[in-house]
Amino acid sequence: MEWMEDRKAVIKETTYLRDLSVFEKDLFPALGDMPIDQIKGKDVLACAKKIEARGALEMAKRSIPLTGRIFRFAIRKGIIENDPTPHLQEALKPRKVKHMARLDISEFPPFLERMDRYHGSPMIKTAIQLMTLTFVRTAELRMMEWDEIDFQTKLWRIPADKMKMAQPHIVPLSKQAIELIEGLRPLTGNKQYVFYNHSTAKPMSSNALLCVIRTMGYNGKMTGHGFRGLASTTLHEQGYMHDAIEIQLAHRVGNVVSQAYNHAQHLEYRIKMMQEWSDFIDKLRENLISFPKREFI
Repeated sequence: MEWMEDRKAVIKETTYLRDLSVFEKDLFPALGDMPIDQIKGKDVLACAKKIEARGALEMAKRSIPLTGRIFRFAIRKGIIENDPTPHLQEALKPRKVKHMARLDISEFPPFLERMDRYHGSPMIKTAIQLMTLTFVRTAELRMMEWDEIDFQTKLWRIPADKMKMAQPHIVPLSKQAIELIEGLRPLTGNKQYVFYNHSTAKPMSSNALLCVIRTMGYNGKMTGHGFRGLASTTLHEQGYMHDAIEIQLAHRVGNVVSQAYNHAQHLEYRIKMMQEWSDFIDKLRENLISFPKREFI
């Protein structure tokens, strides 16, 4: 399909493959044999409703704007005059907000203790430790490359095509984080990826971290995304600047211009914040911070 090939050139491969799956599994079988000028909004909605009925709510929501892109492509080509898909999503079930499991900061010292006692894969152990110190997304950590890290400035520069928001991201690395990464050099220093899996010749799998977290006894209590929520809540409670925390999490802050400005403006602040965060984690590990006991009713 011409539209898909054009789109492939400007989106991530993972996004392209996900979209292609929606077309091949649902949209083409239902709508592929119909002339595009005869496809009505009700036809697109019926297809989306069928996807929704099997419980694939996210895919159902996605199928409508994807179909709309094809209609708008056809409009630009002069094939049709109207896009029947606007507002169709309103007819689908609202998406439930999924809260990722995570620990409270007061529950984190025992987690750190178990992590230190873990004697499985040193690479996965290091990955969990780095998730704690950097709170990047799991996919961003898995795809970390040696060439992205400046060991002199202690900055990890992630290119836009690896980021969820499609914007380049700078992650300040504390001295503790640098030490952890350096510890992997004998294992993967001659490879492209820091977390290179020699068995598969690919980066570490997306399930590797979660499997170890389960092994540690935290199944359903902590996830890769949980490190982000834990850090965000704790840093806010400690009084750090909201915008700096949001930028560190690679969330959007303001418009495109202000995002670029804030990213540069808060870098020195974030460098200091991330070092202090690592120092705080060390104190938690050493049980130098006490928390009030919770009263259960």
